[in-house]
Amino acid sequence: MTTYKSKIESAEVREVQDAFERWRSSKRHGREPIPPKLWKIAVMLCETYSVNRVARCLGLSHTALKSEVDNRRPARRREASAPAKPAFMECTLPAGTITGTSAMEYVVELPDHRHGMPRIHVRGASAIEVAALVRALRDSDEAA
Repeated sequence: MTTYKSKIESAEVREVQDAFERWRSSKRHGREPIPPKLWKIAVMLCETYSVNRVARCLGLSHTALKSEVDNRRPARRREASAPAKPAFMECTLPAGTITGTSAMEYVVELPDHRHGMPRIHVRGASAIEVAALVRALRDSDEAA
């Protein structure tokens, strides 16, 4: 039978446990919020140990500690964990959908302050239709 060790044997963790014990024994009211300084050092422990083990060692709610870890994570790491926007998207239409189709191909790049420089490759449309597409995209971007 495997037993899971929730205790972490380290001087650093012992100091943090002592800090939490001092705070708990000095509380005047039963449900005082944990001071930001204690949250900060608990979150720092989560860089070395799992959230579950730190929460158990310090007598904290796993959910509350996980939330603190997520809130204090640097913005670039948060962005990296967010789903990436597609770098390329292809839209195909059945032949004959665009009236007055031609054999011309167009590449349209529209500078966009939010998405950089999206590129649209249009095949089989007239110049007038491409211009209408660009106007529609520009107008929808300005409305947003």
